[in-house]
Amino acid sequence: MSRFARLCATATMAVLFVGGSAAAQLLPSVGLPPVALPVPPGNVPVAGPVLQDLIGQRDVQQQVIQPTLDTVAGVPQRVAEAGAPTLLELRRLRLQQLLRENRSTLEADERGQPVRRGILVAVDPDPISLQLAARAGFRILAQETNSELGLRSVQLAVPRGMSAREGLRLLRRAVPQLHADYDPIFEPAGGSLAPLGAALAATATIGGDRAVGMIDGGVASHPSLAGASIEQNGFAGNPQATGHGTAVASLLVGSQGPFRGAATGSQLYIADVYGGNRAAGSATAVTRALGWLASKHPQVINVSLVGPSNRLLQRAIQAVQGRGIEVVAAVGNDGRPRQRNIPPPIRE
Repeated sequence: MSRFARLCATATMAVLFVGGSAAAQLLPSVGLPPVALPVPPGNVPVAGPVLQDLIGQRDVQQQVIQPTLDTVAGVPQRVAEAGAPTLLELRRLRLQQLLRENRSTLEADERGQPVRRGILVAVDPDPISLQLAARAGFRILAQETNSELGLRSVQLAVPRGMSAREGLRLLRRAVPQLHADYDPIFEPAGGSLAPLGAALAATATIGGDRAVGMIDGGVASHPSLAGASIEQNGFAGNPQATGHGTAVASLLVGSQGPFRGAATGSQLYIADVYGGNRAAGSATAVTRALGWLASKHPQVINVSLVGPSNRLLQRAIQAVQGRGIEVVAAVGNDGRPRQRNIPPPIRE
């Protein structure tokens, strides 16, 4: 990993106040050297406010399950210290709430992870495999060719009356040679999406020899980003300003008072995979975002999201890395997982 990518990794880790790796992650573990996170005077972490009185509130558990912009930082550790549910338990509660609130579009896989309801994704399928899938009752919903990544995907609707779990089991029995998987939903790492009623950050391209890509929520106009060169694009509708995306962008290219971002002076390309909707952020949206960012030729792409291992996304990341672009991905705030919770690597 290059020094520039390590600096961007510092920004990713600055959003993750509680150490450890998540049970689900975008990339395999990568060893990084120890890094000291920048702090302004007063020893207040730059990634967000620390709410000293949050633990004393009776609705603290609800705030952690459904955090707001003011609870981006510090909450998980304080809840754990107070003897509340573990971080993994809080994540499960948060995902259960997301599923309850979006029953028409989301369902759970066998591990309780949210996935798009009744939809599977086949990666680079051949015509015969698709014919066999059709005979088994699967219907083609959409086909996408990502020319930047050299990747083709086909979204399949499971047979009527089946869940995505049942459909995936049937598809793997009927067409074992087909590389198919769920279309999971990825969460912002280290805090909630926190949609904001604010204008999007946008400035003219200033050029230069360094560029950074970022996959997250949209980024709001903020004084720390006033001098930054930013371009945003939406992959789940139009970009919408969010607290999480704004915090990550400021850590990458922000500059305010004594604080300087990890890649200040770089052109920042932002791919919003949510459009302000917590139920968005699917693997297909992230893959489209990776293709767009790859076309901008950044040195590194930062992905401060967490979610399950996924065939489509693994292929997309491999394609991006094959073009010499480094990908820095978060591992989340859910504590160290037990070995049985870690999905095995996919070997084709």
